[in-house]
Amino acid sequence: LGFDYQSAEAFHVARISGEKKIIDFVMDPTKDQHTYTASFIFKKPENEITKEERTMAKLGWFCLQYGGTEHALMRDFKMSLDEALSVVNGIKNAYPLLFNFMDNVAKMAKRNKILTNRFGASRRFFTWNTSSDKHAMNYPIQSEVSIYTHLATIDLVKISKIVGYEKFRVLYTIHDAIYSMAHTSLLSLVCAIKKKVMEIPRNDMFLLTDPEIGSNWYELHSLDDENMKKYLYFIKADLSTLIDALKKASI
Repeated sequence: LGFDYQSAEAFHVARISGEKKIIDFVMDPTKDQHTYTASFIFKKPENEITKEERTMAKLGWFCLQYGGTEHALMRDFKMSLDEALSVVNGIKNAYPLLFNFMDNVAKMAKRNKILTNRFGASRRFFTWNTSSDKHAMNYPIQSEVSIYTHLATIDLVKISKIVGYEKFRVLYTIHDAIYSMAHTSLLSLVCAIKKKVMEIPRNDMFLLTDPEIGSNWYELHSLDDENMKKYLYFIKADLSTLIDALKKASI
């Protein structure tokens, strides 16, 4: 079972900063964030955006989201400074609340020489250099997503001990994803439990996830119709009821 948080960093920073547009994109996958962003960069309607312009908006968005600058865009995408600045300014105009928040985080780190996230973990900045802005912008979001994921993992390991490892066990995490194994007869029930545990609010933070299954991590896919029907039934119950059902289930 592979459960990957949906656009974890973007969703989390959008909630903190109040950038509702990004939350809408995560909640509704039919909406195209990168076409929307491109319309700000190239100053034209979304229905006139080309595939190449959308790709540039997407690459620029991920660059800025992780603390990159116009200089990184110049280097990585072989563009002039004016072109890179146009991309950066367009993206910041599309999401002003988000980038104001990130700028303020960097200023706070430079002023106080330390950042503490909502879980109490801190990073100190003893010196300030050209890469410090990037590290400061990344730290609260990346660290909170990572800690949130590991707290969910701890809860899932506790549940696996209760119900029995032969029914369900956690294998490993990769930053914002938790991989596990479950007996084939219990897939839908375990998926419902994992989703509920992984979406528990922690320190006023929550992320969204959906189940995928497969025989290995690189062949994961959505639940088939039969398992999806069972999963949608189980997801209506509360967590304690589901754990009790898994504990009593025979294999």
